[in-house]
Amino acid sequence: MGLKLVVPPLVEPVTLADAKAHLRLDTDGDDAYVSALITAARERVELFLRRALITQTFEYTLDRFPVNAYLIYTTSFIDLPRPPLRSVGWIKYIDTAGSQQILPPETYVVDASSNEMGRVALAWNQFWPITRWSINAVVIRFVAGYGDNAADVPQAIRQGILIEISNLYENREDIVIGQTFGMAPLSERLLWPYRALTAD
Repeated sequence: MGLKLVVPPLVEPVTLADAKAHLRLDTDGDDAYVSALITAARERVELFLRRALITQTFEYTLDRFPVNAYLIYTTSFIDLPRPPLRSVGWIKYIDTAGSQQILPPETYVVDASSNEMGRVALAWNQFWPITRWSINAVVIRFVAGYGDNAADVPQAIRQGILIEISNLYENREDIVIGQTFGMAPLSERLLWPYRALTAD
């Protein structure tokens, strides 16, 4: 299985003005550098949380649909990574003849009701099609994230990103003798309650 980012977020959870205020910067000389740190910190926090923050589109690949050796009409579901799930665009698969097909939307249901893992499950009296035995035979395109705007992201997460920006800004070298730099302890305490229950 694999996960590919197709459409990245159009905005960041914190603005350049937010980051400069947190860093107490009143000049424009480091604007490009701080902007890069915002993206780096957001990506680091997303990996830690196993979440998508601002709306973004992914493609999730599987080698086959769920298999249950005891049930033909199985109700096995597929967990989608990077919650919260917003929607599923389509599900494509390679059939036994080697042709790509689109799974009809009426054959499955999407559970995007939780901030935890979104799911795709079979609709009543449906079954997963048989795929060709091939890697990445199933592709699911989906949209995830808290919303389109920075304000949609929980404030604790946004504050954790600001702390990470400060950590990166103040510690620009990989190694400092006698010190180690990981994720800032304060940001971890802010972020832990939001960490997804299941890994990608």
